[in-house]
Amino acid sequence: MLGAALGSGDSNLDDDVDRDFRQTGLQGSYFYYGEVLAPELSNMWIASAGVGMEPLANLSVDVLYHRYRQHQAADELRDVLIDEDPDGRHRDLGQAVDVVAAWWGKRNFDVQLILGTFFPGDAFADDADNVFFAELIISYQF
Repeated sequence: MLGAALGSGDSNLDDDVDRDFRQTGLQGSYFYYGEVLAPELSNMWIASAGVGMEPLANLSVDVLYHRYRQHQAADELRDVLIDEDPDGRHRDLGQAVDVVAAWWGKRNFDVQLILGTFFPGDAFADDADNVFFAELIISYQF
């Protein structure tokens, strides 16, 4: 899987007209923009690559990589899951890696494990920490 997405930014923040692109709501899925940052596609360029495999008939494993850059350098990010703000001078937001494993069993029983990490780029302070995410989803439908 290869993908690229661009949501434009506002090049003139002082003209009282907001020209930032607004997201449709797709940002909540790891298949699109990453689990840890889960950004709104606004003033952001995202490049993604991934590979998936099914080592067993009822098991899939996906590994996804995301690279994030701001379209226009700004000191805020719109609708992200991290608390840190960029510096407003650099556009390199960082990169992320997600690993998603899904197992679907008999009788409508499914398990999904999602692991992710975000590595801050130059737009964040030098002492900004990497961010980690883990989620286990167990579902049974009856």
